[in-house]
Amino acid sequence: MLPNIKTFAWRLLRRALPTGLRAGRFSIHISKTCCRCGQQEDEVHLFFMCSFSRAAWFSSPWFVRSDALVQGHSTLHSVIDVLRMRHLYGSLSNICTLLWCLWKARNDFLFHRAKSLPHQVHIAALALTSNVYDNALLLNQTPTPTQLSSNQIPLPGRTLRSDLLADGAKIYSDAAFRTKKIPGLLQGQVGTGVGIFISLPSNGGEINVQVQASAPPTSTPLQAEALALNFAAYLASQLNIAQPTFLTDCLVLAGAAALGNVSTSETPWSIRKSLASFFKTTYQLQPKVFHISREINDVFCCFYRTLTCLLQERWQ
Repeated sequence: MLPNIKTFAWRLLRRALPTGLRAGRFSIHISKTCCRCGQQEDEVHLFFMCSFSRAAWFSSPWFVRSDALVQGHSTLHSVIDVLRMRHLYGSLSNICTLLWCLWKARNDFLFHRAKSLPHQVHIAALALTSNVYDNALLLNQTPTPTQLSSNQIPLPGRTLRSDLLADGAKIYSDAAFRTKKIPGLLQGQVGTGVGIFISLPSNGGEINVQVQASAPPTSTPLQAEALALNFAAYLASQLNIAQPTFLTDCLVLAGAAALGNVSTSETPWSIRKSLASFFKTTYQLQPKVFHISREINDVFCCFYRTLTCLLQERWQ
């Protein structure tokens, strides 16, 4: 990541960017509204809700409906966490570079009346991306040197193209962030929904174990996913499952869990406590952790939604 983009990212996450709403509090000569659409300009509006930003996010290679993305999230941090966990191109470098280009396009229009088109934001982002792998992602390509064939298994923490490539016991984990669809939850309250799907090989077949649980609400989706993985580790320990393969659709979490050390700089502070518990619980199990796509995990998600509905009917 370039130094100027690092500085921008620091100011953005520290809520120090001079957006219209923030800068307008210090001078009556500074407009608090967006220079493009006339709405009040805070970070969420500038980067995700403005018509220009929405068009940029919806174009190649992101194809994200940013107006739907920010719904249910009160902070920019949680929105970025969702992108990092759920999107194929959601590395922190790619996200910050695109946000910086949106910021520069806004400043060029506000101060110099220089108009640009949404797709030009991606061209500028590609030109600024110094990392070769991130460069390939923005081009919607996979870098040739690290391209995997269908019968190769990647290193732990990386993306597993198919769960069929994993041998032995497989444990899928998923979490519902700040959901109201928890049986027995009072009206207006939210919690964290946790679901675990365990597949155990047995005499040429398999035994499936499905578990649903709930927990108090977490601050970020990443913390919710870490909580689910920690609960999956607890179940594996209680069932004495040796050499399990944990599968999660959160790439950041999979990478951090595969490191085996909470003190590394790559591990987010918000999930270090959960990961420390995960490492302690699975110390003798010799686990592996991989990232899988949301589509693969949808098999489990369908079960989770069905079971939730059945339990809600029972509670009513």
